[in-house]
Amino acid sequence: MLLIIFWLSIGRKVELEIHTGSVSTVWQNNKLLVQRQSNLENINSASLFIQNDADAIWVTPFRNQEVRIFYTNGQSESLYFKKPTASDLIEQLKLQLSPSHPPFAAKVLYRDQSFTTQLTIPIKNGERIEKIVLTLWNPTEIKIEIGTDSEKSLSLWARPKIHHDGTITTPLGTTPFMLSVNKSSSYYLQIILSLLTRSIFGTFILLGIFLPFTKLKFTVPKFHLGKFSQQILVYSLPIIVFLITSYIAVNYFEKIPHSQDEVAYLFQAKIFSRGELFAYSLPNDLRRFFDHEFIINDGQWFGKYPPGTSLLLTVGELFRIPYLINPLISAVNIFILIKLAKKIVPVHMALLTAILLGLSPFFLLISSSYLSHPSALLFILLSLLGFVNIQNNPNNKQEWVLLGFGIGFLSLIRPINAVLIGVVFAIPLVKSFFQYFRNASLALFVVLIFLAINMFYNFNLTGNPFLSPYQLYSKYDMLGFGIRGTDFGSEFALSDAFRNFSFNIHSLLDMLFRWPSFLTLAFIPFAFMGRFRKKAFFLTLLFISQVGLYFFHFHEGTFYGPRFWFEVIWIIPLLTVMGLATLPRIFPSVRNILLVSHTILITLLIFTIINFAYILPQFKGFNGMQPISTLPVKTPALIFISDVDDNWVNYSRYFIEQNPFLDTPVIFARDQALHNISNSLPPLSNTSLMRFFSDRYFYILRGNSLSEI
Repeated sequence: MLLIIFWLSIGRKVELEIHTGSVSTVWQNNKLLVQRQSNLENINSASLFIQNDADAIWVTPFRNQEVRIFYTNGQSESLYFKKPTASDLIEQLKLQLSPSHPPFAAKVLYRDQSFTTQLTIPIKNGERIEKIVLTLWNPTEIKIEIGTDSEKSLSLWARPKIHHDGTITTPLGTTPFMLSVNKSSSYYLQIILSLLTRSIFGTFILLGIFLPFTKLKFTVPKFHLGKFSQQILVYSLPIIVFLITSYIAVNYFEKIPHSQDEVAYLFQAKIFSRGELFAYSLPNDLRRFFDHEFIINDGQWFGKYPPGTSLLLTVGELFRIPYLINPLISAVNIFILIKLAKKIVPVHMALLTAILLGLSPFFLLISSSYLSHPSALLFILLSLLGFVNIQNNPNNKQEWVLLGFGIGFLSLIRPINAVLIGVVFAIPLVKSFFQYFRNASLALFVVLIFLAINMFYNFNLTGNPFLSPYQLYSKYDMLGFGIRGTDFGSEFALSDAFRNFSFNIHSLLDMLFRWPSFLTLAFIPFAFMGRFRKKAFFLTLLFISQVGLYFFHFHEGTFYGPRFWFEVIWIIPLLTVMGLATLPRIFPSVRNILLVSHTILITLLIFTIINFAYILPQFKGFNGMQPISTLPVKTPALIFISDVDDNWVNYSRYFIEQNPFLDTPVIFARDQALHNISNSLPPLSNTSLMRFFSDRYFYILRGNSLSEI
C-alpha cells in the first residue's frame, strides 16, 4: 500500500495547453513542446509562473501580445481561509516592469472585499514583467494596469483546486482565454486517496475524543422527544427551510438566475405561461440579435432542457414569483425526507437528518436557485418513498403508482437520473413485479404516460419524438469519453474524469456542512458497524450510482457545491445520523457516549451556521449576474447592449427582463448581433433590426452610458 501511495505521489505528468487567438503553445514539465504563431505584432511576452494550486485560469493578454504560462508542480503552501493584506499580496506577486511602462497598480478582488494598492518601482534598462508567483487560495483577480492606457493591462482569474463557487466570473469588459492544466489520472487518484485518508483521520479523531470518557462515572438522564414535539418539528422544519431559502433567493440571489442553465429554464417557463411550447424566431438574418446559450433559435425559439423544471417554474411565473418555486419545493423535500427517513430509522434520527440537511449551505444555495436539482430531488424522494413502502406492503396499489409517478415526472426533469433510479429500484423489485403484476403494471403504465409526454414534446420542438432539444443543441453533450462539450467539441479522457471527480469531492467537503473538511464524513464509518448496516449499504450503493454516473460527464458541475450529486446528497446526513446512533453499541462501556457525540454534533452545527452566515454575502451578484436598474427610455423601446461578445453575463442580465415573444415595453438585443460563443460570425448592421421594429424608440447601452439612436 505504501508503495502504491509513493508511486502515485511521483507519477505526475504536468501539461498545459494554451490557445490565445492565433497562438497555440504547449508546455510539459517546464519545457516548450509546440508553439504555433501567426499574425501577431509587437510580441513582448509577459510570463506567468504559477505554483501548485491553480488548476484552471483565465488570462487576458496585452493587446497584440502573447501570454506565456509556465506551470510548475511546486510545494508552496496555500493561504487557505486566510485573508492576506495588500502588502502580503504584493510580496507574493513579485513583479518586474518593462522600461517603457512606468508605475503600475495591482488591484486584487475577493468575493467579499476589494482593495487597491499603488506602488512605484524604479525601472532599470532591460527589465520587463518577468513572472508572477501566485500562491493565493481564494479566487482572485489581479489586474496590472500599465501607465494610463487601460487596454494595455493583464487581467488574471485564478481558480483554486478547492473552490465552493464552481465558476469564476470573468473580468468585466475583457475576453478571457480558458487554459486547462492537464494532469495524469494518477495525480487525481492521489488527491482522492488523500481525501479518503483525511476522512479516516477524522474518524480516529472522534475515537480519541470518545475513549477518555470510558472512565467517567456520572450519568446523564435520557432525553425523550414526545409525540407533540415531534409533530411540531415535522411541520416547522420545512417552514424554516422555506423562509431561509426564500430570504437567500430574494436578498442574495436578487430574484434572478445566475447561470446559463437557469436562464434557459426561466425562458421556457415564460413560454409555457403563455400556453405555448415554443416561441417563433425572428427571420433568419435577425435571430442572432437575441441568441443566448442553451437556447435554440432556429425558427422555433425554446430552451434545450426537458420541460419538467420549466413546468414547475411556470406556476411561479403566472404569479410573478418564479424565484420562490425552488424554496417551496425544498420545503416539501424536507417534509418528504422526514417521512422517508422515518421508514428507515427512528423518528428522532429522521428529524436530526432533516436538520443536518436543512442547515447545509450547499442544500440551501441550490434550493434558492432556478436550477433543476431541487425538483429532481423531490421526485426521487417520492419514488423512494413508494419503493420503501412497497417493500413493506407490495399489495398496496397507491405505492406502486407513487413509484411510477416519481420516476415518470423525474424523466421530464433529468431523464438520465430517471433511468438510474429505475435500474437501481428494478433489481430488488423483480420478484415483487411478477408476483404482484397487476399492481406493478400500474407503475409501469404511469411511467409510460410520462415517456409519451416526453416524446410529444420532442416531436413538437425537434420534429422527431426520439430527438430531444438537448441533443439538437449539441451532438457532443452526452456521457462517456471522446469528443464532448456543450458548444464546442473537445477531448474528454479518463484523466479529465478523475479531475472532475476530485473537484466534486473537494467541493463536497467544503460546502456540505462547512465543518473542517476532515470531519465531514467522520461519523459515516460507524453506520456500517451496527443494526443499520444493511440500510447503510443500500443508501451507499444509491449514492455511488449517482456519483458513478456523472463520473462519465465531461463537465465537473461544481456550482455552489457538487450539484450533479445534489439528488443523493441527503444520504450523507442520514448515514451521519446512523453512525451517531451506532456509537453506544460500539462503545457500550461509555456511559455518556451519546451526550459527548451529540455535543460534538451541536458544536459543529453552530460552526456551520456561523460559517454560512459569514460566506453568504459572497454569493450576492454571483457569476456577475445582478439585476438591472430602470433605464430612462421612451417606450416601446429597443436597446442594443454592447460588450456582449466576451461574457455571457453582459447580455444575459438584460435578456431575462424580456419575454420570448418580444412584446414587452423594452426589449434588449445584442449590439451588431455579436455573440460570446460564436465569435467567428461576422457582425450585423443594427439598422436591419431597427427596420423590423420600426415602431420602437432605439437606444444603445455601452457600459453605463445610454444613448438614443
